[in-house]
Amino acid sequence: MASSHNPGIKGDSHEHSHGHNHEHSHGHNHEYSHGHNHEHSHGHNHEHSHGHNHEHSRGHSHGHSHGHSHGHSHGHSHGHSHGSPDAFRSTVLINGGLCLLQIIVGFSFGSLALVSDAVHNIGDVVGLLFGWMAEKAAKDPNIPRHFTYGYRRFTHISALFNGLLICGGSMLVVNEAILRIGEPVEVQSLPVAFASALGVAVNLFSVYLFGNSHKDDLNRKAVVVHLMSDAAVSMVVLVNAFLVKWTGWNWIDPASAISVGIFVSWSGYKVMKDSAVTFFDIVPSYFNIYHIEEILLDIIGVKSVHALHLWDAGASLNVLTAHLVKDDKIVKNHFTDDTHLLSYAEKILREEGINYITLQIESVPCSLSKGFPQ
Repeated sequence: MASSHNPGIKGDSHEHSHGHNHEHSHGHNHEYSHGHNHEHSHGHNHEHSHGHNHEHSRGHSHGHSHGHSHGHSHGHSHGHSHGSPDAFRSTVLINGGLCLLQIIVGFSFGSLALVSDAVHNIGDVVGLLFGWMAEKAAKDPNIPRHFTYGYRRFTHISALFNGLLICGGSMLVVNEAILRIGEPVEVQSLPVAFASALGVAVNLFSVYLFGNSHKDDLNRKAVVVHLMSDAAVSMVVLVNAFLVKWTGWNWIDPASAISVGIFVSWSGYKVMKDSAVTFFDIVPSYFNIYHIEEILLDIIGVKSVHALHLWDAGASLNVLTAHLVKDDKIVKNHFTDDTHLLSYAEKILREEGINYITLQIESVPCSLSKGFPQ
């Protein structure tokens, strides 16, 4: 996405690169910013082309006699991708059937490598199932009022459970493979090759089902990445099946099962780690909190920023809260009122991929500028 706005340039050129394989590069030349020409190459591939793009921006400006001028702004940006529930449902059903087939073929024809692949697929099916349930739960109109973020955290809990399942299952397979290396079991290569080739095809077809709907949704993007890794693992098993067929070396299969099992365990560990840290409301890895603070400070008339918090509330809801301390004279020269300033701040934050924003404007820093209350 490229967005360019007019004047007000101080002249610095910053390049920020965050690592999530996102590729959006926009040059901020913001009308009311101190003119850093920021070029970001993030991880998200935010192309902001949603089916429905509802952007709600409410600005409230409250004046208090004690000299604070507080402006509160709540910004919400929702993106809906039609067909995604069908993609989830179809992928769960197709991959669930694939897992069952791979387990049956793997145990019946002596291939632990294929069983390792099935464990990897089971983890993704469980993750997809929970993700699908979480998306439905997040839209439930009957959520109790005290669940202020709905059931969105359910996605984090399910990811933690999913990671445990993947690690446990793959370690069992690795243990069995280690025992089998000394006493290899004859592997029937052709059925194994067929099941693994089917795994490649099914996972690539599942990626096709999601189409471009994952580009504006981090959860769906993660699903697509997992499906691609499943296809790669199935390809490894396919190659090993042919190696066993051509060489007659049956030990290749348990050796492959160990390598696949270690890879799958590492994937499960990362899933557990990423889901566990969200319970501490840590800044998501695809954002740079220092960069977010910098672009707020770049706004003309903003003297300082405090009480800045950014976290993942689940189901692709990225939440930001912050207090902006303004210079009244400068702000009056560039903005019509506090609501105008808030709307502009929301706009640049939404461009960064933050979709739930609450900002407060102050003339004098409040007590939170000194940190959390003791």
